[in-house]
Amino acid sequence: RGTMETPAGSVEIQTNEDGLRDKPRGEILSEKKRVLLMGDSFVEGWWASFEQTPSFYLRSQFPGFYFINGGLRSTGPSMQATRLKALLPIYRPAAVIWVLNDTDGFDERLSCALADRVDLPVEARKLSTPEIELADWEKLAIKWTGSEWLSRRIQLFFYEKRWREIVGSDVSQKCSLCDGVNAFFRIAAEARVPMFTVYLDSERMPLLGHYQGGGVLRAGLQDCFHERNLPLRKESLHRIPPGDEAKFFWKNDFHLNPDGVRFLVRELAGDVRVFLEKL
Repeated sequence: RGTMETPAGSVEIQTNEDGLRDKPRGEILSEKKRVLLMGDSFVEGWWASFEQTPSFYLRSQFPGFYFINGGLRSTGPSMQATRLKALLPIYRPAAVIWVLNDTDGFDERLSCALADRVDLPVEARKLSTPEIELADWEKLAIKWTGSEWLSRRIQLFFYEKRWREIVGSDVSQKCSLCDGVNAFFRIAAEARVPMFTVYLDSERMPLLGHYQGGGVLRAGLQDCFHERNLPLRKESLHRIPPGDEAKFFWKNDFHLNPDGVRFLVRELAGDVRVFLEKL
């Protein structure tokens, strides 16, 4: 349990015994119709309260189903596939909804490079994401600048620089973007769990502009589905009315704000309903 500072103030972050940003395992298992929602920070609810996450909004749209929040920030398909394998036997969902976006190609390359990087300290490998974000050096930066927001921008500057160095390195090229996608579908198929996959296409939106070379990775990840005839529902964020980006994205950031998440859930509701009716 902890708090996260957002542009709109503090929000509480609490996870259950399996690391899910959701209710305790026993309470989830008491729900009869469970759907596991998988993805990265969008699904987990970055800068969002529990009541502002996609899984919470989906529960409101479809009260007969309980959507489990299986999201984990800064993960690509490979790490999400590993997480799926661990969660399926515990929560035994009736179906899985997998949400991908334009950052997943970067996250995939980054995780590949880090896994193969010999100079990564043993201590660093043991750190959880919250521990990294609350590292002592950031507290020192707050002390030096006198501003938590300014220190956060300093952290992001160095993080992005390091990120691009690793993602663009030869080490990261050893991973195929399709490996994680194939693993995810294989794990779901072996468990005989129906899947619905959504790709949030953010081309020409603030999200993609944050990443150097993002268009190449974005196209490569989508090609993984096309080449293997894997089902994919492509949802374009171009549907956000021109000039309304500021209404649906956090200022100076590439994450959807609560209004943006609600907008997207409404856009997906029709296809999700068709999928759920087949269960």
